[in-house]
Amino acid sequence: MTLTLTDSRCRRAKTLVLAASALLALAACSGGGSGGKQNDGPPAITLGERITGTVRSADHVDDRTLPITRPGTLTIATTGSSNRNIRVLDASGAEIPRQAGSWTVTITDAILAKGNYVIIQFYGGTVGESYSATTSFAADPAPDQPAGGGQAIANLLENWQRYQAGNPTLEMTGAEIKAAFLATLEGSLVMIPGPVACASAPSGGCQVSIITQRLDEEDLSLLQSSTLAPVLKHGSIPLAKAEFNVTYVDYDDGGLDDLNPEDQLVSNEVRSYGAWLDHAAFSAFRSHATSVTGTESTFPEAAAYIIPSGSPPSGAGSATWTGLMVGMEDARDGFNGHVEPDVFLGDAQIRIDDLAAPTGPLPPGQDPGELMNLDVSFTNIWNVTEQTPAADMIWQDLNVTGEGAFSFGRIEGVEVEHLIGRFAGPAHQEVVGEFRRNGIVGSFGAER
Repeated sequence: MTLTLTDSRCRRAKTLVLAASALLALAACSGGGSGGKQNDGPPAITLGERITGTVRSADHVDDRTLPITRPGTLTIATTGSSNRNIRVLDASGAEIPRQAGSWTVTITDAILAKGNYVIIQFYGGTVGESYSATTSFAADPAPDQPAGGGQAIANLLENWQRYQAGNPTLEMTGAEIKAAFLATLEGSLVMIPGPVACASAPSGGCQVSIITQRLDEEDLSLLQSSTLAPVLKHGSIPLAKAEFNVTYVDYDDGGLDDLNPEDQLVSNEVRSYGAWLDHAAFSAFRSHATSVTGTESTFPEAAAYIIPSGSPPSGAGSATWTGLMVGMEDARDGFNGHVEPDVFLGDAQIRIDDLAAPTGPLPPGQDPGELMNLDVSFTNIWNVTEQTPAADMIWQDLNVTGEGAFSFGRIEGVEVEHLIGRFAGPAHQEVVGEFRRNGIVGSFGAER
């Protein structure tokens, strides 16, 4: 599929050639394995996909194939009323020994030499009862990858779930996730931070404009072309992973009618972690771009999508919205020497103490304390890649505008920090936004 898209953020015209991205495990494992035979047997599944079935007879065996291209550890977790037995076979049909007391097997290069997949067999159990299972895979570190931030992306699935209690695996298929995302994004606006204006307060808080643009069919086609996979649920908020490849022509003059010799054909591989609510969505993603001349760059970004309330919340007393923040390591820090940006997850809370207070902008001579003020806090922040905690982030006494928006900016030397947010839904039941602070670029969403 080929189309032309004007990117308002970059002000560049791009010709996009959308290509299907690799499956959940394969994206992290390219170049692994030994080029063994490919599978043409039982139905294929992807890592993290929920497997369901019913025991039809005493000798009923249910086979599924799972693509795996790198050595590592495969774990199968079972639920349901029937506790079925499990065995894992390599591509030749030989059973792979499991670790004692668990449904865990070690995938070696010798196993992958027989084929870049395994067969999972479910057998036994009580006739007529249902069963379900999910898979997870921890890839062994590649020889050319440093520890920590350079570890394979497949490890992130388990690391997300180790974040803290109450974050179960998201039990949705890729097709279900795509449908839910598209339903939320239909008719929504994307929020982009504008310039940080600090003329009146060079060392303190600054004004940040919020630029919005409505998504159209060309924008939504990127999601249509993505491969999506479940990650987890944080409270009631689902989190998923999306991947797609996009190739575009970078026009130096911004026009579509003149291809200059300096124009570059750029291949861009995007990996995103995103969540959706009823009236908004948010994500953090990294893009790895490679030009036709071989120049490479990796950079993180964040985005928030919203059907805005158009007004501030109202009522009496206080109100609190709770949810999730997701972020990636800022490229300005050089990823601390590793190849991929670290990924972060944390709790998000937005609180207004007095819903009856008037909204901004601040009239001349008015005390900011007389306006509706809002606090934003990100706590329990976890570096999912490194498995280490990160410092809390707190913004206090932010003025809420008459459109239900809020922002903060700061410039200190070469560092530029920002936070933007806006309320969503007819009853202001949701709020989303994006931020850059403490070496993290990210977004957040919360529900009342």
